[in-house]
Amino acid sequence: MHLAKAQMSNREDRAKLLDVLGYLPLAIRQASAYMAKKQITTTRYLEYCRSSDKYMVDLLSGDFEESHRYKKAQNPIATMWRISFHAWTLDAEDAIEALKTYAFITEREASEKYDFHRLVRLAMLNWLDKQGGHEEQTDKVVRRVERAFPAPQHDNRGERMAHLPHTQHVLERQTTAQDEKMSLLFKEGFSFYLLG
Repeated sequence: MHLAKAQMSNREDRAKLLDVLGYLPLAIRQASAYMAKKQITTTRYLEYCRSSDKYMVDLLSGDFEESHRYKKAQNPIATMWRISFHAWTLDAEDAIEALKTYAFITEREASEKYDFHRLVRLAMLNWLDKQGGHEEQTDKVVRRVERAFPAPQHDNRGERMAHLPHTQHVLERQTTAQDEKMSLLFKEGFSFYLLG
């Protein structure tokens, strides 16, 4: 996708947009296709992305490819994520490598733990909303994270720190698993207390 110089004139906003898109090649391609088709600047697109997570997912879910070859493909981030999950049953290592290659997940140093890219999380939530399984999956995740999060003690600081980013995202979600959510809130709060 080629954008006119006027569309990319603000260098600072270009850099900020790349940061918001997490430098994901598929997200950048989708964004540039949208900007080219709508004839808007990187500054305007950045404003759209910052307006809300839902609007950002909508922007990245549109079909703005110029090539008719990809006319049926929608939401390249979610599509790649689903393809990787279908491959997962065949060979988990290959699926993980594909997700890492596209920077959808990053492996933490010296562990078999992974962090999801923010845009992937948004795409997954959007996909779950459309499939109708969002509440059920949210409840499962809340229960799983609550079981995995260790009871706060002075000697398990590292393990608790590894779970904190995930608990924060999980606790933002509406869930019917209220007992588990309250337990997780307590564990998180007490962990922060112990951290000072």
